[in-house]
Formats: sequence, structure tokens, C-alpha cells
Amino acid sequence: MLRTLCLNLLRKRTAVDYDQQKKPLDAIYAKSKMDIFVATYSVFKRKDGSFFSQTLWSNGVDSLLPEADTLALGIDPTAKNFLIVPWELAFPLLHDLMEREEGLAPVRYRVRTFPRTDQIARLRTAAETAKGSS
Repeated sequence: MLRTLCLNLLRKRTAVDYDQQKKPLDAIYAKSKMDIFVATYSVFKRKDGSFFSQTLWSNGVDSLLPEADTLALGIDPTAKNFLIVPWELAFPLLHDLMEREEGLAPVRYRVRTFPRTDQIARLRTAAETAKGSS
């Protein structure tokens, strides 16, 4: 119970930090006419009262991703085709596409290239295997 409360507070605090970071980054990129999407760190509440964080990596969008509990891959957002996986599963399989942006705290990763179909398939398999074992 205490652990859940502490983690909930941590996620809310991290959301504030990422939001405070996002606003000036958006302004810098707009002023310099750089088309980089600064992704949001969103916090959601589960039915059991615990919270989790999520960010979105959209296909075809040069982005700066925050590190979150879950990563929503927008394979085809117009068709509502998303794959949502835990960060700890996604990062080892996709880290070669994620470049840590130096000088940012909290950490963000620059993603210029969306995962290939085979990487998505491996990630989907890993997520299903992890779900089945929990």
C-alpha cells in the first residue's frame, strides 16, 4: 500500500517535470522551425487505484520520447492500430532507434525512424509472452 502511494506520487511528480520540460522545448523547436514532436508523459489511473505512465511513438513522426512505464506505438493511428507494451520490454528491442538526447533531465530519447515490421512482430511476441507469464 505504501509502495503504491509512493509510486503514484513519483509518477505525478515526473509528469510535472516532463510538462515543464515540454513547453520550452516546443517553443524552441517552433522558433527554429524544427519539426520535432515533444511527446507527452501521460499518467493514468488503474481500477486498483495505482497509476502508470505512458508515451506515444507515432509512425513517421520525428519525436522526443519521455521514459514511461508503457510505450504506445502508433502503427497506424488513423486505423486505431496501436501496440502498447511495457518500456522495459520495448527498450531492449528498440534501443538502436532511440538516441538519448544529451542535456535533458528528465531523460528523453530522440526517435527519427519507426520500428520495422519485424521489430514490431518481435515486440508483440515479447509482450504476449510476458502477459502470459504474469
